[in-house]
Formats: sequence, C-alpha cells, structure tokens
Amino acid sequence: MPRNRFQSLLSTIHFANNLTVSDEQKKDKLWKIRPWLDAFRENCLQIVPEEHNSVDEMMIPFKGKFSGIRQYMKGKPHPWGFKVWARTGISGIVCDFDVYQGSVQGKVDTLKDLLWKDLSFLS
Repeated sequence: MPRNRFQSLLSTIHFANNLTVSDEQKKDKLWKIRPWLDAFRENCLQIVPEEHNSVDEMMIPFKGKFSGIRQYMKGKPHPWGFKVWARTGISGIVCDFDVYQGSVQGKVDTLKDLLWKDLSFLS
C-alpha cells in the first residue's frame, strides 16, 4: 500500500460515531477506541488460560502529546506511555487486560479490585 494511501486511511479511521456520543461515554477517556478495545479484549478472553497466571502492569511506549492517560513509570525500559494492567500466562500470552485511565475521584484502585472485577481473574 502506498504511503499516501496509508496516511489518508489513518487520518480518517473512526471506531465510534462522534455525532451520537453521550455525556456518559465522554467520561471514558478512551471512548473513541472503546469499541475496538472491547472487541480485542473479547478475543483475548477466548484464549484458554494457562495453569499459572500473572497480573502485572505493562507500559505501551508513547511519546506523543496525548496527555489524558499517558503515565510515567520510573525504572521501565520505556518510562513514558500508556499503563496497562494485564493478566498473562506463563508463556507471556495476554489473557486479559485493562488500560489504566488515571484515578477516579472518590475511588481508589487496588490490586484486589483489578483482580476480582476488571481482569476476570477466575474465568
């Protein structure tokens, strides 16, 4: 595919309709790509989990200006980027994930909350 065609597609790709977004959806910092993220997560959940699992934070490297959810994690090979909590098997295959969107007022995210609610640890 030619470079100009790729850049044209990249500049016009949309996963959510900008005209029909509700105020509730706008509270989600990832609302524009949420349909794609949900579909990707559903595919990850279909992977048969291995016997031994690990929950850890990962960093997706990003140096752009999107500061809504960009995090800094000291000691990581790529300290700036998007923080993702992931449940992986011993082989490193991601079985489930949750993109960290920053703290919510009045709510404290704990590892226990992530294990039991968001990452479907018992599935």
